[in-house]
Amino acid sequence: TDGRGRTPFLTACHHGHWDCAEQLLEAGSNIFAVDRDGNGCLHLAAVHAHTEVVTQLLSKAEAEAVTLRLTNIINLSGFTPLHYAAHAGSAEITRQLLATGVDQLQGTIANYDRWLVVLQGTTALHVAAMSHQSGVCIMLLQHYALQLREW
Repeated sequence: TDGRGRTPFLTACHHGHWDCAEQLLEAGSNIFAVDRDGNGCLHLAAVHAHTEVVTQLLSKAEAEAVTLRLTNIINLSGFTPLHYAAHAGSAEITRQLLATGVDQLQGTIANYDRWLVVLQGTTALHVAAMSHQSGVCIMLLQHYALQLREW
């Protein structure tokens, strides 16, 4: 691992290099690896809106029946990949994560991490609003409204 506790696989996801990430997975890299801050591959891809990486990771997770385990990794500050997708303003990544059944009401447990300074209990909707991502705000609200109808 490097100084941040990232494996080469995590580094490839962080920089949006799916070709490298895929080869590293095929060579035995752990898809559930996390760095020193508890960020997994989806956190690192979502924070920089690397849509192809997220799409491929979710496809791989679905094929191995581990989608919810992968999408629900919470880092040491309580941030999920959905928080970072909202921060990045990626409607496509947000849509993909919501489709997996992630908990969009998951609140943070700390006030800051490497990329964001927030109040404890901040949800992905809070992050989208604070990051001026109106399209993602609307998507999160619509998804929540649909869930309420189903309940």
